[in-house]
Amino acid sequence: MIHPRLKNAITASALLTLLACSSNPPAVNAPFVYAPSEVQHFENLRDITIISSDTPISIAAQYSATVIGWYPDAGAATIGFAGTAQTMGSKIKNYKSPSADDPKVYGLNAWSSGWASWGGGWASWGGGWTVWGGGNGDSMPGQNAQIWQKIKLPQAARLAPKAGQGVVMAVIDTGIDLSHPAFQGALTSPSTWWDWVSADANPQDEAGGSSYGHGTCVAGIALQVAPNIKIMPLRVLGSDGMGETANVIAAIDWAVAKGARIINLSLGTTKDKALEQAISNATANGVFVIASAGNSGDQNVTYPASDSLRGGSFGELSIGVGSSGLTDRKSRFSTYGAKRIEMVAVGENVSSPAPGGKMAAWSGTSMAAPMVAGGLALALGERSFSSLKNLGKELSNDGDDLSGSDPAFGKDLGTRLNLERFLTTALSANFK
Repeated sequence: MIHPRLKNAITASALLTLLACSSNPPAVNAPFVYAPSEVQHFENLRDITIISSDTPISIAAQYSATVIGWYPDAGAATIGFAGTAQTMGSKIKNYKSPSADDPKVYGLNAWSSGWASWGGGWASWGGGWTVWGGGNGDSMPGQNAQIWQKIKLPQAARLAPKAGQGVVMAVIDTGIDLSHPAFQGALTSPSTWWDWVSADANPQDEAGGSSYGHGTCVAGIALQVAPNIKIMPLRVLGSDGMGETANVIAAIDWAVAKGARIINLSLGTTKDKALEQAISNATANGVFVIASAGNSGDQNVTYPASDSLRGGSFGELSIGVGSSGLTDRKSRFSTYGAKRIEMVAVGENVSSPAPGGKMAAWSGTSMAAPMVAGGLALALGERSFSSLKNLGKELSNDGDDLSGSDPAFGKDLGTRLNLERFLTTALSANFK
């Protein structure tokens, strides 16, 4: 007989192709934030119901499990079981066993076209602000200038002079190059950082795999769009782009507890109930969650972007983002679908910081997502909004229709990011 508290069983396997243990339970009334004291693989995750008298301590003891997510307002928690189905013994008898059909998390196969030396800072686009403090402000020839013109970033910068000041964006990814000149003065306090891959407070983008530099690039793109935001680096993926669902759940909860207003998820998986609970908790707390749609080139949009369309599980505070090119046609690699994604941004050959103090040009929906996240940060940095739902809705409403430029896929791409139009509306006196 299945315990009445158990609602779903989810295998916590690899989370994102490019895209925890047992810790001391928190005090009963303290905000719950899961940070492992050692690296441990969770073979099985479960979403359970909780009641008002439950605590993380009591639930961990009751199930002989680790509490990963705690959502008392929703009457839910996520717990993790270590080990495998073969070694869990009697524990597994009353629970659904993992199967080949259980969801996996994977990264989004973004790729780089080569790295160049960092020039000591650079101007993101001609006539605009210099993105990085220090350095000589020289721009590499043509570097992202056409991309910024396409999404109307120069015009948006004039509308949003605070450039995202006061807005914290959590980048949940492979970590970042913490010592890169691009990020000096641009990161949150180290007390807000965490690395669930290594179980420490040093979320450094580490070499050794094909996704090395992915998180560094993603964070750098967000900073180019909104140079005065603060990046909260949270590492859940190894350099191979693989990670654990449990760690992404923990990172989302951590970001909410530590004050992030936007979470960028340039990663994906199949539909996952426990992850859904974490994202729903974030959006219910007024945190925007921006997710990349995937790079399979078909309509298999990855989760959670697949549930981010208006009317989906998360409402207007979560947006799934695909990729288009400079000609306003679907990127060859981008997933699509009118019922699956809300909008696109330019995700082809985007120059951004790379580990080792370098620069690289990357392609993928992973690169489009932080442009949308950065655009939201520009609005949030300028004023307060009585309805964040309206703000999220307006972002896609004010995008450009691609039907004329890409008849084959236009309606299946949502709208293309137009930051000038979005900010003109969002910062108007009558916008709520």
